[in-house]
Amino acid sequence: MLPDHINDIPPEILYTILKVLGIDIGEFMYNLLNDSPQEIMIYARIYALYMMQEQQ
Repeated sequence: MLPDHINDIPPEILYTILKVLGIDIGEFMYNLLNDSPQEIMIYARIYALYMMQEQQ
């Protein structure tokens, strides 16, 4: 199940976070789009942190 708000995080921010974490962007997006639980959890955490920052 693809997150409903996948485009809410600007790509530059998502790619930068993944790069800092040492996660391959292409593999991450492929797995996310194929409903990999690990990638969904990582994306959910990034999304939650991003949204908390946006609300401040």
